Amino acid sequence: MWEAIESVFTSGNGPFIGLLLLIIICLIALNVRSGRLRIRSEHVVIGSDAQEKERSIIRNQSEWLEDAVYAYENQIPGQGTKGYNTFRGKYILEICYKEMLKWILYNHIEESSHYIEIKQKKLWNIILQNVVNEEIRTDDFKDIVYDGVRDIIHNLIKIRKTYK
Repeated sequence: MWEAIESVFTSGNGPFIGLLLLIIICLIALNVRSGRLRIRSEHVVIGSDAQEKERSIIRNQSEWLEDAVYAYENQIPGQGTKGYNTFRGKYILEICYKEMLKWILYNHIEESSHYIEIKQKKLWNIILQNVVNEEIRTDDFKDIVYDGVRDIIHNLIKIRKTYK
C-alpha cells in the first residue's frame, strides 16, 4: 500500500494530486464546521447538532401552536346561530395559525409587552379583515383574542426555553 502511495506522489502528477487531496480535506472540514455536513459513526460524532436541535424546537412549537389555535374555535361568538358560517370560522383560524407560524419560523418571538401588543393588534386586524359576522367585532371577543395571543406567545417562549 505504501509503495502505491509513494508512486502516486512521486509521479509527474504528484503535486496536483496532493493539492487536490488538500482541497478536498479543507472542503470537508469547512462543511463540517458550518454544520452542513455531519459525520456520525458508532462512537464519534463530528459536526454540529445545533440545526437538528433548532428543527426539533420549531417542530414542537408548531405542533403545540396548531392545537392551541384550534382550541379557540369554541370561543368564537355566534356559533350555532343561523348566520354563523362554520367554514368561515375555520378559515379565519387557519389564517391566524399561518400568521403565528411565521412568528415561529422567523424565530424572533419576545416576551416584551411592546412586541406582544404589536402581535395582538396585527392578529386582531387580520380577524377584522376576514370576518362577516358582527358578533365577532365586539370588545369581549377582542379581549379573548388579545389574551389568547399573549398566552400563546408566552407558551411558545416556554417551549423554546425547555428544549434549548
